[in-house]
Amino acid sequence: MDGGFESDVTGQGYAWRFPTNSKVQVLFDSQEKHSGKRSLRVSFDGSSDISFYDVCQTVPVQGGTAYELSGWMETKALTTDQECESTLRTAGSTGAYTADARGTQPWTRFDATWEGVKNDQEAEICLRRDPSDQEDNKIRGTVLVDDIALTPVAQNGGKEWRQEWREEMTYLRFAICALVAFGVLAHGGVEDWARACFEIGGALLFLAWAVWLFLHNEETIVISPLLPPLVAFYTGGPGTIAVFHHGIDLQHPHGIHPIARRCAGCFVAVQAFRTLEDWRGFVWFVMIFGFLVSVFGILQHLTFNGKLYWFREMHYGGIPFGPYVNRNHFAGFAELFIPMALVPLMLGKVRRERLIIVGLFAVVSIGSLFLAASREALSVFSWKYSSSSCG
Repeated sequence: MDGGFESDVTGQGYAWRFPTNSKVQVLFDSQEKHSGKRSLRVSFDGSSDISFYDVCQTVPVQGGTAYELSGWMETKALTTDQECESTLRTAGSTGAYTADARGTQPWTRFDATWEGVKNDQEAEICLRRDPSDQEDNKIRGTVLVDDIALTPVAQNGGKEWRQEWREEMTYLRFAICALVAFGVLAHGGVEDWARACFEIGGALLFLAWAVWLFLHNEETIVISPLLPPLVAFYTGGPGTIAVFHHGIDLQHPHGIHPIARRCAGCFVAVQAFRTLEDWRGFVWFVMIFGFLVSVFGILQHLTFNGKLYWFREMHYGGIPFGPYVNRNHFAGFAELFIPMALVPLMLGKVRRERLIIVGLFAVVSIGSLFLAASREALSVFSWKYSSSSCG
């Protein structure tokens, strides 16, 4: 199959078939591609809630064989709740559906396992988009697709082995979320014992991922485009110097260690959270965890007895809120997790059945920010969202 869209032959045999719909533009793109000479660009003009099932390729499949459908996808400002996904189907069988793509995302790998059929026949791989039931349902934006592959999965445990890989990465994602939660609940990780636990935990996660990669050497390493500017920022680049009037002293132990652990943490997170579905799960974790921390902060604020968690003495004073000794620290944390719920609500991107729960997360979190009474955070919050609503 021509998974890289390198052939100019279309519309016949086992070649790709493209639509003639005037509301969808399908072109080869030689400028933006994951690999090879070009990719496929599909652009929606935003004029209708289109049902799209037209970019397809027919491929022969063997009976009694399971397959993995995989590929890479990049999206640019892709709107509405029903976005694009890749499917594999045959007559009389259960199809395989990859995670759908929406918004703006860099090149992201997608995959799905298909159990196959009993007899040899032809299957159809398509780029699909279903109609939306939302009011703002006219799809606009661009999706680029490249390196689509249909790979047989060995029957002697190959499918189970692949599933085991996914389960192992699930454990790594869970551990990353647990480490993030620990950093917040341990008073922001500012004390020596908390910082030591956090750094040891991060090192163990990196080691676990390295061992996992060694045992599964068929997997590829993903380099986020955000990693180089992150390294440049933390090592005292021009932007850092302009803002803070100094760089980071790489000879000082407190200079190089934070750089290493932050960059390594971001690197491991990109390896563990590879698909859009993985990142959606992380967003839900941040929303739920931020909501729970907000509830705890409100309860502690209303029943405060002068101690953190109602039992730990504060030897150096402070104005605490939630697990933080300094209310400004909680406010800074709240500024990070509130947009996870508030921005989709403001943009109308939350599905109808989730409006109540996401709205509850946003309202409680914003309420905790106001109760923390951090003037700087409230000023930034008010300016940020008043500017967004006006613009």
